[in-house]
Amino acid sequence: SDAPSTTSEEGDEMETCDDSHINTLSETTIKSKQSTVLCISLSHEFDIAAVTTFSDVTCASIESCDGSIITYSGNMICSLWNAFKPSPYHAQQAVTCAMTIHSRLHCCQWNIAITTGSLYIGKEGVKGKRLGFAVGKPLSLSYPLVKWAKNIQVTIVLQDKVYEQVRSIIYARPIDSVQLQNDRPDIMYELQGSRKRPCPATCSPSFTEAFSSMQQLRLSDAIR
Repeated sequence: SDAPSTTSEEGDEMETCDDSHINTLSETTIKSKQSTVLCISLSHEFDIAAVTTFSDVTCASIESCDGSIITYSGNMICSLWNAFKPSPYHAQQAVTCAMTIHSRLHCCQWNIAITTGSLYIGKEGVKGKRLGFAVGKPLSLSYPLVKWAKNIQVTIVLQDKVYEQVRSIIYARPIDSVQLQNDRPDIMYELQGSRKRPCPATCSPSFTEAFSSMQQLRLSDAIR
């Protein structure tokens, strides 16, 4: 699999303790939480300077939006909200992070996919520390979805469950209906920007109505 390891050892998130409190690897705490995942990947290979800037800007943006980095593998970084830290508005924070990255990262091409849903969040005792880990569908879907975004040349893709939670603060346009694993098809949205700015033409009601008509195979309505 191309997906990086999903463990974290961030100091602010993982409590440390002495060896006397952790005797075996079976000393594990697991919770199910509604969380949001942001996965960002470079679109192509770039020189070391660009990759370094990509890493620095992305990590700083995630930190400023109170996210938790769960995977880090050179050209791909994945972060979570409402996993190791409580975040009642986790979808909004992840989307704000994506817009922050968009405003700061101009040295290279990249793609972002944002998903949300139930994750199993755990902390496992290893060598006197608590290592955090996460498992679940939103995380496993984020990797193929960010590759799909690259293939269709869309910078930031939102799962429909994410869009429903953030539609009051952003502009986004529907771009396609995608079946993820064995689930029902999800409508994917392209993030267009914050509602603090004028509405892009591609987010106008007529565009959305045309997309809806095409989804229902009413092509004559779609092209009017």
